[in-house]
Amino acid sequence: MIQICHLGIDSFFSPVSLLRVFPYAYLNNVQVVSGGKLSQIYKEKGHVVGFKFEANYEAIKKSNIVFVQRSFLQQSTIKILDDIIKFKKK
Repeated sequence: MIQICHLGIDSFFSPVSLLRVFPYAYLNNVQVVSGGKLSQIYKEKGHVVGFKFEANYEAIKKSNIVFVQRSFLQQSTIKILDDIIKFKKK
């Protein structure tokens, strides 16, 4: 079975996730799992300007592929992204 780990600030059921990641869950021998959860969101004038993310390293390590949504690319996630590269994930 192929496991895809989803890293993003949107839920699995947001429009972006539904279009980009969730369809893979319906393929035979493919499982999509969450790579963690948001623990805090920072907003200014109603707009998201940053966040804290608690990574699920067990899910990341077990996955064959890690799907990183562009909204996940923040200063606060650099260590997580470096770890994904260190784990040699696609």
